[in-house]
Amino acid sequence: MSILKITLLIILLVGVGYVIFLKLFVRLSKHIQILNVDEFENHLKITKDAQLIDVRTPREFEKHHIAGAKNIDFLNPGFRREIKKLDKSKPIMVYCHSGYRSKMVLPIFCSEGFSTIYELDTGFSAWQKSEKEVKRCCKNK
Repeated sequence: MSILKITLLIILLVGVGYVIFLKLFVRLSKHIQILNVDEFENHLKITKDAQLIDVRTPREFEKHHIAGAKNIDFLNPGFRREIKKLDKSKPIMVYCHSGYRSKMVLPIFCSEGFSTIYELDTGFSAWQKSEKEVKRCCKNK
């Protein structure tokens, strides 16, 4: 196979991959809103039946979390099984420490059929820096 054919094949594969990525991104973005701290707090107050999900580890969650949050550890192998137990007809509000893990779970929530998802962009650390209310656990961990 000539260099030209190999180059054209690579360009074609990259192009197809890019189109698939864009279609997936557009599909996901219809269901997802990434919010700053104040927007997230406001949506938490006004969104009826929101399911607030903290995807940090249990140890992080036990130290402090947003009041009313349910802890479903993204790093736990049973993560997908646990989110399948949630009500797909109710909005999801998700956060982690810095926004990395919560962004990683967005496609998982979409693939499981959740249609309204709000994500705290810079995570719980930004929530704390903004001096928003947190629930502290009595355990010293």
